[in-house]
Amino acid sequence: MVTTRSFRDSAVLASMPIIQGVGRKWGFMGDSHTVGSGAPNSIYGFAAQSCILAGRLQNVDHALAGIGGQTTDQMLARFKTDIIDAGCDGVVILGGTNDSAFNGVGVPVATFIGNIVAMLQLARAYGIRAIVCTVPPTGAGAGDLAIRSKLIEAYNLWLKLAVHNEGARLADIHSALVDPATGQTLAAYNADGIHFTALGHLAIAEVVAPIMQAMNMAATLGVDAPPVAGGTCALVANPLMNGTVGTGNSPTGWFTQQAATGSVTRGVRARSGTLQKGQWFEAALDGTSVAASVIYGLSLGGTYAGGDKLGVTCRMEIEDTAGNWRATRGGAQQGSLSLNVNNGGANLNNTWRETGGLAVPPSMYVVTANASSGLALWWKLAVVAGQNIKARIGEVQVYNLTAMGLDGVIAG
Repeated sequence: MVTTRSFRDSAVLASMPIIQGVGRKWGFMGDSHTVGSGAPNSIYGFAAQSCILAGRLQNVDHALAGIGGQTTDQMLARFKTDIIDAGCDGVVILGGTNDSAFNGVGVPVATFIGNIVAMLQLARAYGIRAIVCTVPPTGAGAGDLAIRSKLIEAYNLWLKLAVHNEGARLADIHSALVDPATGQTLAAYNADGIHFTALGHLAIAEVVAPIMQAMNMAATLGVDAPPVAGGTCALVANPLMNGTVGTGNSPTGWFTQQAATGSVTRGVRARSGTLQKGQWFEAALDGTSVAASVIYGLSLGGTYAGGDKLGVTCRMEIEDTAGNWRATRGGAQQGSLSLNVNNGGANLNNTWRETGGLAVPPSMYVVTANASSGLALWWKLAVVAGQNIKARIGEVQVYNLTAMGLDGVIAG
């Protein structure tokens, strides 16, 4: 007997307004995941459930363009026929699983990138809004796990850092499906090592559907960020902000780099809003009477040397005067992110970019000779007198792109 959790049980569904899906045709370009393999039937596949969630039980027209076993170059070859000529004005692209083990060695990262970019350029040329999914994990039962895992990590790092440059939104389904302890698919979502159970397809839909919904409402394009564990190439050991929830606490690994001026409080907050994994590190600055500022630091681990290119990703939000969490373009309410050593370094993001409620600035930094050790990420916050804000940061990671062999294929 197959146990499933229907879309009607979804917490995502309960939180959505009732208007979205009518009048937009979504295409789903992909492989066997897109046709619902692993689920008991197609209605439990992520494509159907994404449409149901995004349309709040309304009939969302969609074109199912998944073919089992295909790589991204085969998807590219039929993109015009199956998506553009089918009259789609939105597309969800999910590929890479078959690329990761093609001919036993996998498709090179640069080839995978070229295929995704070409599909997105086609979509943009025809006015089609695009969502690109991260490549999902594999699990117990899959062959070539070591090869797959290495390439999937590389594919996803590029997607998370650069897909927004092609005008697309990222759906980080990998983070929703993976067991952080093993790097493989969570047992409840794993059908056969490659494909997903009905619960796994629902988990994908719960990431994809809100983005479809936002696009249906003409939201500004943005990008999601990766909660990846630390290591040789991932330099932040605690990207998910583990630590005791409560006022006055900081996540493990964070410290006060520059003492607060004015009224500043901090705390670890439970996951909410746009955060997919882990917890928030939140700071409140009250400049009602006088200006307030603070700098928090996060030391990097792993290895890096002069000349290495590092890539920084995170999720940042700020509470506006109406009590909504969103990004801000700067002005009186500002935040920035820097990599610093000995009070020197590079300012990675002068002010937060507004990206439809998210601020995830993928930023690049080339390590200088004097910064080959002791680098720390600085989170700077400041308000002028008469202003007060709450800001929060989560899903923080710094990657050594050079050590991963990606410094030549990720621009910046």
